[in-house]
Amino acid sequence: MEPLSDQCAASYLEYLRACKPTEPTLDYLDRLIKVHLERVTFENLDVLLERRVSLDAEAVFGKVTGRGRGGYCFELNSLFGRLLRALGYSLSLRAARLRLTTPDDSAKRTRLSHMVLLVELADGDRYIVDVGMATCGLHRALPVAGDATPFRVRILDALNTFEVAVPTGDGGWKAFYVVEPYDLDWLDFGTLHWYSSTHPDSSMRRLLLVGRRSPRGDGCWLRLMNDRFVRWSPTGGVVDRRVMKDENEILEILRDEFGLNLSAADDEAPLRIRLRELLENLRLGQNLFLKKLLWPEV
Repeated sequence: MEPLSDQCAASYLEYLRACKPTEPTLDYLDRLIKVHLERVTFENLDVLLERRVSLDAEAVFGKVTGRGRGGYCFELNSLFGRLLRALGYSLSLRAARLRLTTPDDSAKRTRLSHMVLLVELADGDRYIVDVGMATCGLHRALPVAGDATPFRVRILDALNTFEVAVPTGDGGWKAFYVVEPYDLDWLDFGTLHWYSSTHPDSSMRRLLLVGRRSPRGDGCWLRLMNDRFVRWSPTGGVVDRRVMKDENEILEILRDEFGLNLSAADDEAPLRIRLRELLENLRLGQNLFLKKLLWPEV
């Protein structure tokens, strides 16, 4: 994966409203992650619309900085990784298995479906960097060894498989994802991206998922999953929770809360149709669930 050109890196930093670092330090990396999460939204709109999603650097760069859109993990983490390399950071690419919806005591292995960056600083310390998640943002570089508060990173085996966990609020932890112990070439992620963006079983094709760190500077995390919007405080408490009644409210919140620039012809019109279909399917599923709950077959 090649770094961004000097011109593109400068334009990207300008878009993020960030200055170029004098050297690749941890402090600058943490600040850049924060502004990126506040400025660039995780969103799977193109995947939901069954469009071909290109991972070419020029395409992702133009989508974000030129069109005011976001992207999903393979788009955002690859673009951020290209920027970091242009700024002098040393990094490798790792694949991860999402575990947030899987019981911790389950032996079931989930599919490789996520990409993270493993950044190594001049002192040899390594950090997990991820700007491509919707559920909650890793708003700092997480040390592989050391204090990762408010998150937890632990090594699971002799191969150095990493587990990233989030606090549950009751003193416990929930595994967020497990990072594979080996580096991958950039071309290897083409297969993972193909599955996530085109396979009928991929959740990215069956639900709307949008996430962003609040640009208000309050540290809140915003997430929209289908018709459910939630704003979490930095401590994990729910500040705001809303259910969107129709596609118009979803489009409005995509603009107002997530800052997405949706072209009327290219984005809004087809998205309106897809969202209406998505909401109808959701309500049909809810009605079937209630029917089975209230009138179970004898």
